[in-house]
Amino acid sequence: MTPAQPAQGAPRTYVRRTLVDPEPAPIANTGPVAFARVHLFGGVFNTLLTLLSALIIALLTWPALKFLVIDAVWTGVSRDDCLQQAAGREVGACWPFVAAKFGQFMYGFYPDSERWRVDLTAAFGDARARHVGREVASQRNE
Repeated sequence: MTPAQPAQGAPRTYVRRTLVDPEPAPIANTGPVAFARVHLFGGVFNTLLTLLSALIIALLTWPALKFLVIDAVWTGVSRDDCLQQAAGREVGACWPFVAAKFGQFMYGFYPDSERWRVDLTAAFGDARARHVGREVASQRNE
């Protein structure tokens, strides 16, 4: 078997005699970097809003973490266990109180025998939100 021959008069090789100017790196058009470039830093106004939002989140994160986790009271049987005098330190969230009053936080003064209605409505709302989310995601992938 013989190698294919180039057409009559066609050069066999090509060697560039001058250097080519370098081109800029391609701009990503997919992925998180592209999303951030388009949606978060797409202009001066979007950039300022993004930076302001990041600053606000940074300023609120530490106090929230300190209150909800670090200074929180995790054990106890009553509200009295969450008082600064009883704990002997600065106190944050009182999780025993939240656990004891969780039903009231969720349902208010709705009768215990009728709370199934609230649960059913929440389940339907959750199912609908998931369905709409899947539809939006499938339309994006098309």
